[in-house]
Amino acid sequence: MKKQNILFVKGINQYGVLSYMLDSMAKELSHRLYNVQICEWNEIEQVKDKKWDICISCQAIDMTFDVNADKYVTWLVDHPVLLMERLLPQRNRSDFYIGCVDRTHVEYLKTCIDFSKVFYLPHLAGQAGTKVQEYKKREIEIFFPASYVDVEVFEKEHKEWRTGAVKLVSDEAIEYLKGHNERSVDQAVKIVLQRMGETVDNKFLEECMDGFGGYIDTFISRYYRQKIVKKLLDEGISLTVVGSAWEAFAQRYQGAGKLKILSEDMSYEEVLNNMANSKMVLHVFPWFKNGSHERLASALANGALCLTDENLYTKKFLKEDNAILYDRNKPEELAEKIRYYLEHEDEAEKIAQNGKMVAEKYMMTKNTVDILLHEIA
Repeated sequence: MKKQNILFVKGINQYGVLSYMLDSMAKELSHRLYNVQICEWNEIEQVKDKKWDICISCQAIDMTFDVNADKYVTWLVDHPVLLMERLLPQRNRSDFYIGCVDRTHVEYLKTCIDFSKVFYLPHLAGQAGTKVQEYKKREIEIFFPASYVDVEVFEKEHKEWRTGAVKLVSDEAIEYLKGHNERSVDQAVKIVLQRMGETVDNKFLEECMDGFGGYIDTFISRYYRQKIVKKLLDEGISLTVVGSAWEAFAQRYQGAGKLKILSEDMSYEEVLNNMANSKMVLHVFPWFKNGSHERLASALANGALCLTDENLYTKKFLKEDNAILYDRNKPEELAEKIRYYLEHEDEAEKIAQNGKMVAEKYMMTKNTVDILLHEIA
């Protein structure tokens, strides 16, 4: 049987982790004897007229559809509402497949937006290119590779358009989510509107999500990231971070003396190497209620003790013997667990080893590629 021709297209503003994941998938498919080529955004003219069986991209980049392919696959790693300008023009295509890293995103696209070929495609773990350090010899105690957004500044930046009913509903939805962490953004918006006496059909919900769903998703995700980091620092926990805007955080927050900033711009490969040199990796989920994230998978796969909040995905794979699970509304309890495992390294190392085994069985590139091939067969 002739193996298919598969083209991977990388976008102009694609951040490092997505490039790494596409490269990893391409390598795995090549290993399975598929004919694979990777194309940068500025090379599209060189490949678009060749016949491809499958064209794969991230974040629904428009140039994907310039390629002559039988099937188009895009992998969304954010809430679909943030990418609707790219997605909606393709709504009626029968050759368009969408993979989402959160099952609640799949449900939203299927039920509310009426996309049919949508499936769950989890993030995959990355592993360090350097030798993974023995647990007790690792130099970083707690590593947090994530960017920072000041939620107060973010709110002010969106002040002009967030007025009247839009502000009322979005603020109420945010407050609802703070008390109901298990709910998705669209579920929260629908519940708030119904409490206000509105009849909410899919079209109305789509309009609301298009108007302010992205704001809610970004605000609530960054609210908890900021809350947890601040509380850990207040508790005297030292954190090593990498990502944009942490210098601004350090200048603004007087408790940031326990914060060590490695870099505001580090390659994903360097991030993985630092994970492999960290005893613990802090993970705060974006607003994914039933999905994966590369930071969690990579922390586990690189043998670090993963500190993560919970969702339905973690409840399937993680328990107290292979990760440190915490309630994002009780970060002081996380601080207690951190102090305990810093003092009890043998226990911490055992949990980290168990977590690594889970990642290597369920969260690697081969697992994601298996799902992809099954869904688009």
